[in-house]
Amino acid sequence: MDRFAAICSRQVGREISLAPGSGASGGLGAGLILIGAELHPRYDIIMQYLHIDQLLDDCDLVFTAEGGLDFQTPRGKLPAEVARRAKKRDLPVVALAGTIGRDAEVNYEIGIDAFA
Repeated sequence: MDRFAAICSRQVGREISLAPGSGASGGLGAGLILIGAELHPRYDIIMQYLHIDQLLDDCDLVFTAEGGLDFQTPRGKLPAEVARRAKKRDLPVVALAGTIGRDAEVNYEIGIDAFA
């Protein structure tokens, strides 16, 4: 895979293996970069449609969810952004996850108060 990534990087003129959105589960992201797409953090796109800030104005408690909560969650996954925005309103945040992965406790630092 490293060799393939090097060939692709030469083809597009930039290092794609380190580009945000192209890692571990980001094979799709790397492929999109190869055809000229510009990647954005998913919460940037979601926030255009869900208007989370307006929804938070009427909340007393926030639930968010993720397939896998781990050390990567604070790096651009939607539950992290929801938690950051909820904390600006002093709202408690509970994250529900399909799996709890390595170093999931780092999520306390970004505003998730509890997870299961």
